[in-house]
Amino acid sequence: MDTSTVAQFIPIFEQKSGVNIPMITYVNFKDIDVKFGEYDTDVIITYTANLSFRKDEGQPGQEPILLEDELRLITSGSIRQDDNVLYMKVLSHKLDHSSSGDHDYPIKDNLGINNSQYREFVSSLGFYLNKQKDWLNENVLNNGNGLHMPMGSEEI
Repeated sequence: MDTSTVAQFIPIFEQKSGVNIPMITYVNFKDIDVKFGEYDTDVIITYTANLSFRKDEGQPGQEPILLEDELRLITSGSIRQDDNVLYMKVLSHKLDHSSSGDHDYPIKDNLGINNSQYREFVSSLGFYLNKQKDWLNENVLNNGNGLHMPMGSEEI
């Protein structure tokens, strides 16, 4: 990906770094909490996403950081099992605004963004997460085949 392909969802990288600058993104997760069968939902996962957007200069592990941040996310979904096949759908995939709004700037910023631009980045990321939810449902989870369980439900 590059700053221009990302710009349709998160424009700050193209605005601050320029057009067609190669990028690479690293994502790690921590503080994962999973709840089953609560709030009329099959599964709710809350977690912290560690996001690192970097300029890809072809030196693996040495990419200069453009922006690095930690944000809380909530993903919920429905799950059903039929004849040892698991069918899933992501219902919601969004920022946890109750805790994501607890800082005014990213953890690391080499773009030189101000508070207003950071808020725009967070908002743009929120819209992107919704697009990502749609893509996951259409292209990964809703292929009609479901996920075949490694063992039968009677074995579990």
